Amino acid sequence: MLFPYGICDKQRFAKRQKHTNDDYQRLLGKRAWSRLSPVIRERFTQHQYPQNTRYTGTMHTVWRSTTGALFAQCCRLIGTPLALHSENNVPIDVHVYEDKHLGGMTWDRYYHYRNHPADRVTSTKRIEANGLVECVGKAFGMKLRLTENKGALCFTSEHYFFRLGRLRCVIPQWLSPGRTQVMQKDLGNGQFQFTLTIEHSLLGRTFFQTGVFSECQSIYES
Repeated sequence: MLFPYGICDKQRFAKRQKHTNDDYQRLLGKRAWSRLSPVIRERFTQHQYPQNTRYTGTMHTVWRSTTGALFAQCCRLIGTPLALHSENNVPIDVHVYEDKHLGGMTWDRYYHYRNHPADRVTSTKRIEANGLVECVGKAFGMKLRLTENKGALCFTSEHYFFRLGRLRCVIPQWLSPGRTQVMQKDLGNGQFQFTLTIEHSLLGRTFFQTGVFSECQSIYES
């Protein structure tokens, strides 16, 4: 069963917020923002984004449980928001760019597996009147909460949802892949650690990834 989140008035949900330079600072709070690594603050300050930003690195662990594999395949009906395979030391190429059609910053992640075809995982972060959301296309997404942990920036899902016109409906947690947490931690020398963990309330851990990245020009062109 799906539970309605509420009728979305046009200004609150249908219209995207215009990004400003202090969007992430406002959502996180000034004190927590000041504790972030300066490099992370710069990365998530809206005016610092060029039209195209590219990162490359290695995901030392890409893992999903058997149930996670089922979720990943089912989610292909709406896009590819989850990695399809498990493997270690996977080269990753990331392309971040402003998507004016979706009203946010789109992250394309290319997983270059050794034993499987390359996999493109894509999602769009955008700021709405009620906070930060990460969406797959226009209809599906998750509401995110920002926190700071020892200088790292953390994104934690509060709930998943889908939209039917002006109606936004929360998806029960047991029907979702689980509670998602993403951490970005500065390592110095232009590198940062990315860690993703998804924990289901009944099924336990469904996904885990961790790796090290740096900004560069990749082989992919938009």
